This record gives sequence, structure tokens and C-alpha cells, in this order.
Amino acid sequence: MQALIIGAGISGLTIAYRLLKAGFGVKLVERSDRTGGLAASIELGGMGVDRHFHFFCNGEREFRALASELQIEDHLVWGGITRAVQLDRRIHPISTPLDLLKFSPLCFLDRLRFAINVFKGRHFVDIKELDKRTATAWLESSAGRRVYETMWKPLLEAKFGPYATEVSAAWLCARQRMQEERIAYLEGGAAFFAARLAEEVKRLGGELFPSTTVTGIRVENGKVTGVRTTAGELEAELVVSTLPIPLLASLTSGELSDYLKPFSSLKYIGVVSTIILLKRPLVKYFWLNTNDQNIFFAGLIDLTNLDPKRDSKPHVVYVPQYCPVDSQAYSESDNSIRERIMADLPKVNPALRDDWMLDVAVARDCFAQHVCRPGMFERIPPPATPICGFFMTEWAQFYPNDRSLNNSISIANACAGAIIKHTR
Repeated sequence: MQALIIGAGISGLTIAYRLLKAGFGVKLVERSDRTGGLAASIELGGMGVDRHFHFFCNGEREFRALASELQIEDHLVWGGITRAVQLDRRIHPISTPLDLLKFSPLCFLDRLRFAINVFKGRHFVDIKELDKRTATAWLESSAGRRVYETMWKPLLEAKFGPYATEVSAAWLCARQRMQEERIAYLEGGAAFFAARLAEEVKRLGGELFPSTTVTGIRVENGKVTGVRTTAGELEAELVVSTLPIPLLASLTSGELSDYLKPFSSLKYIGVVSTIILLKRPLVKYFWLNTNDQNIFFAGLIDLTNLDPKRDSKPHVVYVPQYCPVDSQAYSESDNSIRERIMADLPKVNPALRDDWMLDVAVARDCFAQHVCRPGMFERIPPPATPICGFFMTEWAQFYPNDRSLNNSISIANACAGAIIKHTR
């Protein structure tokens, strides 16, 4: 049976890999000239690095399993996670319980409330119940307004911009639960993982159509028959979309369009990632939140700080900015963004010198983060649809969890399983 997959990101490649191993014929249509989606790479200082930061937790079983199948698990570099918050030009570590007890921006009682809220969120609360509340309401009632204003509000605003107060408490709780003391990055980046997966898809007989945009999905008498593309029409007995709902909806009409309407309230925001290559570390932490109104960016991630051999390597630092694609922040020029970030980096480390800089690049993606509102459990589209032969993945399917390679693989595995079950 012939399957056609729209999108050659991690989900699309994983579905292709699973179907090919199950004996299907597979065609992958990708509008970009490269595979990987958000796991694609960019050149920085003469080396390839991920366009957006990716890290991996020991408990992410589906990523670990696929990495093992692809024989690249030994490329994982493990390190202890270190976190800090900058407030009023001072950096406060928050990696350990002792760090929290010493966290001077909060009084001792608020420190306890903060710690208790995180502990309860990780171990005791019912996530299904939290889906009925916003994170703001839950945090203010369980941890107090001072804790919310100091610790959580800046993070929610950095992640969701104008939608910060609409975010589900279930999403935040799931985010707390994913935290682990040891995490890893992949040598060669997530792009290496995507490239290895694409190689395996091709080895198994999958056909890839890069730089090809799907312009419509053909449905006749309740059954999918193929797609229209910029390179012509392609026929298929099965069509699988890995596109975000807004993009998928723009390709549909008739009964498929009607089916997607209840899910049309799912919204996405974009991301502008500035990637900086430095001779030496800017800070000693992996993750620094800059909860400081005097700093343009909301935080930075030094991926190299996970590496035990970090002292002998240039440091790759990510400064992400999440924003709606129709905002001024998203359309701001690369030069302007670089200048503003470079002007504020000395506020993080006054010792920073120009000769530390090796290279800087800016990357953008329109659909980087889904907005997780309360009640989202009721608005998650399943992989199978009423249209015979049409299946879909959508990031909402891993709600309340957040975007990650592991979760992209998870929903892809579920979709491939549904397809195989449907055809047996």
C-alpha cells in the first residue's frame, strides 16, 4: 500500500520509517530543501549547529529507543543540569533545594511556597483537573502572588507572549514533571539525528520530494486519493499530514475542511532564535532566566555547559524569543536583533569582550509553540479521521507535554500504529 506523508520533520520521518518497516511504500513531500523541520541545522563559525536548542532526558524512552535503532545513542553527551535566575543584575542559582533556601529575592516563606508548589506539581496534582484552570490562577492560589510575579510570570510571558495569562495549568505542571537532574545533547545536534533517520528512510526505499509544496488534498466520496503539489499531482491510498492545524486547514475543502473546524481554535506562535558562538562561557549555567526588565531577552541556554569537556570547546549559546508571527518582534531585522542582544549580554557578564565572539546567526520559524489553553484535552485531534485513508499528527496530540523530539516521535509512533491497524 502506498502512503504519502506531508512534511519531512521528525514526525514525518518517523512515520515513514515505521511504515516502511511494516512493508508500505512511502513518499515524503517536503516544502523545504532539507529534512528535519525544527531539528534542521544552520552554519555557525564554519560548523553546523541546530537552529533551535534541543536537549534530551533519560526518561524520554521513545527518543532513546529510536536513537538505539539508528545506532547513534552513543552520540549522546550527558551532563548535570544547572539553572539560575537573574534579577536586578544579580544571578541566583536555583539548581538545588539549598539554592532555593538561599534565594534572597523571595522571603523565606515564599521560598517554601515556591518549593512546595513545584514538589506538589511534580508528584501529587491531577493534571486532568489542572486542564480546567490557567497557570496564572493555579500559581497565584498555590504559591502566592509574590512567587508568581517573581518566578513564573516572566517565564510565561517569554514563552507565550500575549497569551501568557491564557496558558493551561496542566501544561505548566507537565513542564515541571519533565525536569531531570541529568540531561544530554547529541553530538552533531538534532540535525544529525534527523539526517540519520532520513538516510534510513531512503535505504528502506522511501522517496523524498524536497522543495515541493502541497497545495491541496484530494478527497473523493469520503476517501483520500492523493495530493496536489507544485510539482504536479501525486496519487496515494493513504495520506498523512504532519502539518500544524492552520497550515493543514488551508489545504482542505469540503468534508475534510468541515472535520477540522472544531480544532481551528488551536493557535501557534513563532520563535526567533539567536545563536551565538563564543570562545568561552558567558555564564557557568546551562539555563539562565533573565527575569529583568532591563534586559532585552528573557533567557539564554548554553548547550556546551552540559559537556564535561566544555573547557576545550567553543560555547554554543541560544537566545530564543517567542512571539506571534504578525508581531513586530518576529519581523525585526536580523541586524537589529543581533545589536540589541549584543548590547545586553554585558549585563549578564560584565567581563564579556568583543574578542570572545566567534559568530552570530538568527533563525526563525513560524510554528514553534502551540498555545495550550484550558480545556485543550477536549480539542485534541486523533491520528485517524473520518476521511478514509487520511491520518494526521498535530502537536496538540502530545498535550499537556511540551514540544520535544521525544514527543514528536511519540505522536508519530501512535499515528503509524493507527495506520497499520487500519490496514490490517
